[in-house]
Amino acid sequence: MQDGDGDWSVKSGAFSDSSDGSGMSVHRALIAHEHSIAMEDLLPEPKDQLGMVSLDPAGLRALGLGAVPDPLVEDPTHALVTGRKSGSMRRKIRDIAMILRVPPHLDG
Repeated sequence: MQDGDGDWSVKSGAFSDSSDGSGMSVHRALIAHEHSIAMEDLLPEPKDQLGMVSLDPAGLRALGLGAVPDPLVEDPTHALVTGRKSGSMRRKIRDIAMILRVPPHLDG
C-alpha cells in the first residue's frame, strides 16, 4: 500500500498466524543463502501479487515474540513466529518490518 508521500507500507493483517493455527510462517534468509535459494523463489503463486519484508529476530524478541525453526522437506528455510498476535501486536510487527519487495503489479 502506498501512502500520501509515495512510501510503501504493509497492512498489519499480513502478520497473522497461519490458517491452521500454527505461528506466522516466515523464511530464514541465512538458511536460504546456505542452500543457494533465492528468497523470491519461496513466494507462493501468484508471485506477481506478493511483496516481501524482512523482520529482524531481535526486533521480534523485543516485542515478546519468538522465532523457531520449522524446516519442511520442501523448504529448509521455513520457521514460525510464535506468540500472540493481536491487532496491536500485528501493527508493531508492521512497524519493524523492512520492505524488500513491492508487488510488481503495484510498482509500475
